[in-house]
Amino acid sequence: MTVFENIFKWNQIPRAVRQFLLKGAIILVLWKVIYFTFLLPGRVLDAPLTTAVGIVTTQTLNLITRSSDYSAKSELGRMDDIDLNPVSVPQESVYFKSR
Repeated sequence: MTVFENIFKWNQIPRAVRQFLLKGAIILVLWKVIYFTFLLPGRVLDAPLTTAVGIVTTQTLNLITRSSDYSAKSELGRMDDIDLNPVSVPQESVYFKSR
């Protein structure tokens, strides 16, 4: 396919859909720039998001099974950073019948 064929196909997409796709792509690029520039180095969002996912997972499992057999516990895990250096990261573990 040539570039002209791709441009022609792009122009066949309804304008509202093209605008939606472009806005989505712009938001994605902006989010990635903000995340990799400001949030990832300091790991600002890691702990709250990890905790929230663990707690909601535990609550959902307890709701579905109609029990209280599942529990969540905050811990520190190990992970390699970009340079393959080990770093401590927050981790939320979900346990079954263990507290």
